[in-house]
Amino acid sequence: MSKIPTRKVKSDDCVIHIGREVDVKTQEITSEGEAYYVHKGEWVEIIPLFSVRQYIAWNKLRNSLTGNEDAMERALDSLCKELSNKVVKWNWTDNEGNKLPQPYKKPEIIMDLNEEELIWLSTALVETQGQRKNASTPSA
Repeated sequence: MSKIPTRKVKSDDCVIHIGREVDVKTQEITSEGEAYYVHKGEWVEIIPLFSVRQYIAWNKLRNSLTGNEDAMERALDSLCKELSNKVVKWNWTDNEGNKLPQPYKKPEIIMDLNEEELIWLSTALVETQGQRKNASTPSA
């Protein structure tokens, strides 16, 4: 296990939007849709260390959103692998309330998440590394 102590982060503010509308040309969100807090009362335990590899993977993913599908897939694979090395355990459930498998060292588990859950996990990792003052939940 990690030499660095893990941190437990509440997932109450992990939000999934249903019915979100995006302008095809500009990729800008034109309507947020309805917000669902699918992990309210749940938590993740993470190793609060954001590696250079994770930073590069996140930036590659962000930069590839302009239409290069192969680059986006490679960046997403890399980010999921890096996150699976940092998310030690969780008590997350799926949309039916069933427990999700533990993600540690299993990038395929991270890959099955919704894009907003993936972004939330990345944000939780970055903000926890910075040891936010309240240290409870990352911002949306």
